Amino acid sequence: MSKTTNATLADILDISVQIDPIVGRDEELAILHRLETEELPIVTFLYGIPGIGKTALLNTYLNQVQHRAGFAVQIDANRFEPTPLSFRSEIARILKVESDSIVDKLSSINQRVVIAIDNYQAMRLLDRWIRDEFLPGLPANVRLLLATNHRPGPGWRTLSPWNSMSHTIELSPLSSSCSIEFLKKRNFSASQARYVQTISKGYPMALVMASSIWSKSIAECVTESFSSRLMTDLAQAYLATIESEALVSLLKELSLLRRITLPILMVLRPADDPEKLYQDLRKVTFIIETDEGLTVHDAVKEALVVSLNAESPSRVREVKRLVWSLLAGELKQTHDLNLWRFTADTIFLLSDPVIREAFFPKEVPFYDVVPARNEDSRAIRKICSIHEGKQAADLIEMWWNEAPQCFKVILDNFGEVAGFYLAVDPALVSPSLIQRDFLTKIWQAHTQSSRMPSSQRAFFIRRWLSLEHGDVPSPVQAAAWLDLKRSYLEMWPDLRQVYLAVTDLTPYAEIAARLQFKPLDELAGTIDDRTYFGAVLDMGPASVNGWLHRLLARELGIDSHDFLDPERQAVLVEGKPIELTALEFKVAAYLYANIGNAVSRERLLNNIWGHSYEGGSNVVDAVITNLRRKLGEQNYKVQTVRGHGYSLELV
Repeated sequence: MSKTTNATLADILDISVQIDPIVGRDEELAILHRLETEELPIVTFLYGIPGIGKTALLNTYLNQVQHRAGFAVQIDANRFEPTPLSFRSEIARILKVESDSIVDKLSSINQRVVIAIDNYQAMRLLDRWIRDEFLPGLPANVRLLLATNHRPGPGWRTLSPWNSMSHTIELSPLSSSCSIEFLKKRNFSASQARYVQTISKGYPMALVMASSIWSKSIAECVTESFSSRLMTDLAQAYLATIESEALVSLLKELSLLRRITLPILMVLRPADDPEKLYQDLRKVTFIIETDEGLTVHDAVKEALVVSLNAESPSRVREVKRLVWSLLAGELKQTHDLNLWRFTADTIFLLSDPVIREAFFPKEVPFYDVVPARNEDSRAIRKICSIHEGKQAADLIEMWWNEAPQCFKVILDNFGEVAGFYLAVDPALVSPSLIQRDFLTKIWQAHTQSSRMPSSQRAFFIRRWLSLEHGDVPSPVQAAAWLDLKRSYLEMWPDLRQVYLAVTDLTPYAEIAARLQFKPLDELAGTIDDRTYFGAVLDMGPASVNGWLHRLLARELGIDSHDFLDPERQAVLVEGKPIELTALEFKVAAYLYANIGNAVSRERLLNNIWGHSYEGGSNVVDAVITNLRRKLGEQNYKVQTVRGHGYSLELV
């Protein structure tokens, strides 16, 4: 594979505005062409982050206007100073008139005139003047089209009489098919185009860079070095407009996170003013403000993460550890009200794409998951008749008749049932019903044999089926699994074990292992001459929190071998195992599962000694004392939380 000439980033950005013919923007073009005939809108905003294709779309539209014999005034805001005088002079130059004759010239044109201003963000100092002085003085045959990096401010959206006469178009990434079409026109094979599309995620700048990095004599396969080069160049292009090196460094670190808050800024930059940093970040074109804080735009996030990983893997781990410690502390104070937010933030700290995809599938198109209704029974029976044997289908029918609240259906964009799932909280259904199902009977026996504390619960994901694909991975199944994660959180902090069964383990082997599901022969069952293979996820005594911590700790290099040696039932002190008693090890493991959080004596008693224990809480203090003694000079790791209990601090 040979490389192209050494194009500069400026060259690449210049290429990105010359995509011709444009692809994937037919809907937006149709909206823009209404400016030539319809009364409204008076003002149209075309906005999106740098590199999303605003200029390319604008150029295509204006060329089409010209071919239709329409009249348009094309202005680039980067070419003049942001003053009323300079702006008027630029329009006058284009119209070939004096500045004081602009309105007369526009009025004399016997057709609709579109004034299109590209890079309107460069005129932010003139925004109020454009809205309140320039626009009202224009003749009635003129319409304004503003292409900008930013969504229009409140002066246009809520505080202006132009609000009802304005329209905004936000440019999104190109679809997979359009991205592949674009690349094929530039001599990428179909397989190469599909590969590059997954990297570029449909962002035009990334697609153009992909074309510029490699020559027309492209080889048969696209390599990892190609992906790395593309992401590096993309990161540099997005950061090129940021003058402050300190802000560039911070942006790379913040790209590791789902959201940006003041506490996070305080942790990552303790010497700086977090309020000022927050306001500086708000001004960055690829920063989006949400109800939960700020976030780096998806188009930029992955490129910056790749860049930081290449520069300083150690800083990546350090940032994640700092933020994880902060999140754990916040959860301790906010408790279950913010558990979903905490879970989402934690998942985003994980780099493992398999785990991320399991929680937040990138594409779950057109599906809604809702409680099953009486009228859904026919659709559920139909799906079972296609994918289940008679006896298995009869069991699903039994659950439907006696516990319909355990069913949810997955609806497509037409409201039709595309699939369903059956999930059971054993504590909320009849024990006899559990015993009449060959799988739930096996699972219930397993929960009892595992001696799970009475304060904790199990969850049975009994069956999921899509109309088209059955129980194998599919978009319908992804929608179901995303909804099931909410059930995990609703059952926190009592949820301990999750059981499931599939007829073919192969498609799920990798994700099951990474999510710590363990297939066990004793959890399987056979019916209709078909085996249903069972697996269990033991989240541990700390429920969802502990499970997520184990996933993250493994990635960040703070796994249990840094503190515990489960095989020897020991604690590690300077790498050497110090053996513990059974109770001491259970207490240490429970504190580790809740690392960074205060654990009350009551919780320790309930989850280790059990609800039936009638002794005093001083037994906990005695075990903690012995544990600290064995830790020696590292006894500071087990900290007393006055008036509450204990916590383990390793980070």
